[in-house]
Amino acid sequence: MYRIECTAEFDRWLNRVPNRPVRFSIIRRIRAIAREGHLLGDWKQVANGVFELRFRDEARHRVYLARRGYRLVLLLGGAGRIRGADAVRAAHLWRRWKKLHGNRIF
Repeated sequence: MYRIECTAEFDRWLNRVPNRPVRFSIIRRIRAIAREGHLLGDWKQVANGVFELRFRDEARHRVYLARRGYRLVLLLGGAGRIRGADAVRAAHLWRRWKKLHGNRIF
């Protein structure tokens, strides 16, 4: 079971998702991952320690996250076909998070 932490960037993105049912499906999947203890559904690793969860909705939403011990860190969200810049930004946020919280495993 994971403990969920969010960056401010992720919180802002999630609150701006206009389609309420899509927003709830994103939250539901993140909670399922936290409960089950492993990544579920369509996902891939995009950087060192950063994973991309892909959603099959109209806007093709994505959530970038990382795992550290028993923490699931939600870094950033995105939508659309262009995802390279989002993956780079998520990797930067992950490096920054590790710098602030240390490289230790919780």
